[in-house]
Amino acid sequence: MTTSTDPRLGEIAAALAWRVRSFAPADVAYLIAELRKRDDALDVLMRELVAREERWRLAYVAGDLTHEEASEIALEDRWVYAQLADIRAAVTAAKGDGE
Repeated sequence: MTTSTDPRLGEIAAALAWRVRSFAPADVAYLIAELRKRDDALDVLMRELVAREERWRLAYVAGDLTHEEASEIALEDRWVYAQLADIRAAVTAAKGDGE
């Protein structure tokens, strides 16, 4: 597995982590294409989500986020994790890995 060096993938990962529902169709198409051709793309996105979760939890503990804000972010994160799990399954099936 290689490390992702595509800056656009990093930008999309960051956007996904913050506002996945507002993605433009072209960005979604690009993301799916990257996921299909790069073994590490999904891992990059998952690491970004884990880092985001750590940041918002620290912000909540520090009092920089209200309970309502933290709950909203947690709900978004759960939705994103579910989408990524679906994408991982689709990519695995498309590659014929059988996992």
